[in-house]
Amino acid sequence: MVSKKKKTVSRHTTESEEGRHSFEIVGYSLKKGIGVDEFVESATFAVGGYDWCIRFYPDGKGDGAKDYISVYLELLTKDCAVRAAYDLRLVNLATGLPKSVYSETTHRMFNSEDSSKFAPHYATFMHRSQLEMEASGYIKDDRLTIECFVTVVVQESMASNTVKAHELIKVPPSDILENFGELLEKGEGADVTFVVGGEKIAAHKIVLAARSSVFKAELYGQMKEKRARRVTVEDM
Repeated sequence: MVSKKKKTVSRHTTESEEGRHSFEIVGYSLKKGIGVDEFVESATFAVGGYDWCIRFYPDGKGDGAKDYISVYLELLTKDCAVRAAYDLRLVNLATGLPKSVYSETTHRMFNSEDSSKFAPHYATFMHRSQLEMEASGYIKDDRLTIECFVTVVVQESMASNTVKAHELIKVPPSDILENFGELLEKGEGADVTFVVGGEKIAAHKIVLAARSSVFKAELYGQMKEKRARRVTVEDM
């Protein structure tokens, strides 16, 4: 009985989409004093097929954060749950370079129906005194810029199939003549030497035997030499 070989293969694929949004607050000093839990928000931006925005609380969210600014990423799309990672940054307006203040690099679940639609889960984003230090560069010409990078898992799929035995073998390109030519030129693995007109040529017995019945008889047959390591060709 001949047994048939087969192999089953499955592959789980996860794809993501990245996006960045910059939220510029012009007239920062006029926003201060609007009160705890009061906020301004960015325009809606889309990443991975979902709508998002940035919330900024100049006087903090909650009494415990009244000396801080609070910043949140919010999922706006209704009736959905999505896995995403994010990075909330403040831009140094003197250099133009953003600095990460809070990030989650592991994709976590955002659910539009509960508080998990907001990130992060705490209100003390940055102390207001640190934000307003001239050396920080975060406030310039009464402007503040918040950046948010979002990476959304957009697709997860599973595929499986049966692979035939011959499909498991990766067949090399058909350049065997070039390979034999390189063996002859480099002499790698040579096990016999021909002397022709005083010139020595390294060769491979098994290749010669496969190509010529005369060489096969001389190298492997009854007429083979005891060592068959050196063959002198006369009359050439």
